[in-house]
Amino acid sequence: MSKRNIAILVAAIILIAAIVIVFIIPRDAEDVAEVEDPAEEAERPVEEENELYTPIGTFPIVTEPITMTVFAPDHVHVSDLDTNLETLWMEEVTGINIDWLMAPAEGAAERVTLMLAAADLPEVFMIPGVINSDMIVRFGVDAGLFLPLTDLIETHMPNFQNHMERYEFIRGSITAVDGNIYGIPGWNDCFHCQFAMRFWVNHDWLETLGLQAPQTTEELYQVLKAFRDNDPNGNGIADEIPLTGSPDSWHTEVINFIMNAFIFDSGMYEPTRTFLNVNDQRIDTIVNKAQYREGLRFLNRLYEEGLIYPPSFTQSMDELRAIAAGGIVGTVTGGVGGIWLDPVTQPDLYRQFRAIAPLEGPGGVRQSTYFRYQPLRFNDFVITKVAEHPEAFIRWADYRLSMDNYLEMEKGIGRFGPPEPGDLGLDGRPALYRRLIPWPHEIQNVFWVEGGLTFLTGDYRLGEHSDPDVDRYSPEGLEMMLFEVSRDLMQPFASEDYETLPPLQHLVEESEEISVLVTELERYIDESELKFITGEMDINSDSVWQQHVDALDAIGLPRYLELRQIAYDRQFR
Repeated sequence: MSKRNIAILVAAIILIAAIVIVFIIPRDAEDVAEVEDPAEEAERPVEEENELYTPIGTFPIVTEPITMTVFAPDHVHVSDLDTNLETLWMEEVTGINIDWLMAPAEGAAERVTLMLAAADLPEVFMIPGVINSDMIVRFGVDAGLFLPLTDLIETHMPNFQNHMERYEFIRGSITAVDGNIYGIPGWNDCFHCQFAMRFWVNHDWLETLGLQAPQTTEELYQVLKAFRDNDPNGNGIADEIPLTGSPDSWHTEVINFIMNAFIFDSGMYEPTRTFLNVNDQRIDTIVNKAQYREGLRFLNRLYEEGLIYPPSFTQSMDELRAIAAGGIVGTVTGGVGGIWLDPVTQPDLYRQFRAIAPLEGPGGVRQSTYFRYQPLRFNDFVITKVAEHPEAFIRWADYRLSMDNYLEMEKGIGRFGPPEPGDLGLDGRPALYRRLIPWPHEIQNVFWVEGGLTFLTGDYRLGEHSDPDVDRYSPEGLEMMLFEVSRDLMQPFASEDYETLPPLQHLVEESEEISVLVTELERYIDESELKFITGEMDINSDSVWQQHVDALDAIGLPRYLELRQIAYDRQFR
């Protein structure tokens, strides 16, 4: 689409939307709860509703404009949602005007809690990451403030039904304890995020010392020793840090990647630090297993020989960045190198690091953790009991879950353009679009920026035009680098026997019991893990290990696993 056509289309959208808005009486926030009684709502003549709605799959959704009151957080890079081009597009296409109820992003979660406690409701909550499964049980299942959407999904959401057929675990993941669905999830299928437990090695140091990237835990040990002893940074000072990390960022803990060479490590996406996994539909943990002990034994060996930087278990990311900037780090954990080095201000240091494939342990175990459930964003779109036109609102949501519709909108508002002949996406297939407006770092009013309901599949993410010759270490080449690292190094070793824990929904009484157990289990697991690695607890002592296993049982690990299994069986069996 030419820039001239884009401008004409955008102007037309604004004009038409302005005409529509003239005929709509905006609803004040205080009036949101003043709607018909549900019993009276149910008595509305069917003929009246049929006259209002167009056939499913056609647009606009309604024969005359209606309004949907939506609570959403504001965004620092969006100037005005009322006049935002994405808002105007949605209003023009669907016939549904949006009356925004806004709250500052940093206080939005607290505002939602207060609104629910007072039953002061909008018609729709569209606020990613705030309404969790416990709130669905409390305010949906028990209090009835959220509408059950199961029937509406079956009759009014063909796009979402297609997604649930393609990704079979979605239905179980979003089904509440009473068997109903109360929230429509968003989806952001970030391929490299699903294989983000990565390990980076200073390749310049390897070349200086004539070494190869390690393939096994023993080879890693030898590389770390060489980094410690042979002055690979060439400054004549024994200041090298062989291995470091931090507990404070995206997969930067030093333990997880290495532990996968001994036993499956579920990493940071496990909802609690109890290292749960699923094998043949049975939930278990690694923290009382012999293979976990062997992993701790190896980490203790590294620590005792000065190969792990001692502050790695407690230091902040600012502290990690400070030592990385000094050119003294040999290996580091993390989802992406830009976490600890800035590719713009520290390009030379940044280029020194390359990701490696998963390590093979002494028992022949070599695996990567596949974060299968990472794309799901729960309850991005929740309709409340005061909604006047839930059938229309659910169709509005379904429109946004179609990749074709979404791309059409992005091109229509001028954010994307069509691909040119020969354009390729990140994955080497024909590109679906070219990005015309980059991700904003300043205020704009074209699109919502992380707001709203979207279902961004892998086809969408990988379909963006990308220069196959782009410098992988440039900011523009980051996505390509992470895609290739994930495809070539991590995906081939995805565990075939174990997977991460799916999202689980618990009854109120189950959640209360789990909350108590998790608090004690997490505290003990964190403390004992660190003590075993640093030698404060003797990992080589059978009696000390047995005391550790007994302590887990005494805290309530068997009961905790039982409660998790109950929820899993309820949702997925």
